Amino acid sequence: MFALCRADVGGRTLLVAGGDGPGTAVRDPATGERAACLGLDLAGLISGHGWVRGACQVRPAEGPPLIVTAGYDDGPRVWDVTKEIT
Repeated sequence: MFALCRADVGGRTLLVAGGDGPGTAVRDPATGERAACLGLDLAGLISGHGWVRGACQVRPAEGPPLIVTAGYDDGPRVWDVTKEIT
């Protein structure tokens, strides 16, 4: 794991963790269960970075908190975690 940040989603505090694998895990620290996986789709790398090196939560003036991840593909990705929770 190379990146870790907090994600506030619907009154829950979750953790976003990224590393060398496809997708970025969103976990509930209270239960240890996976709540979502950002960027894991058919190939595992299509919409995500594959290798996440940084993650942070940002709070826009309006709307839900967002997660921004950065990886080796030299581009940031912005995620609305509320849409990704299973």
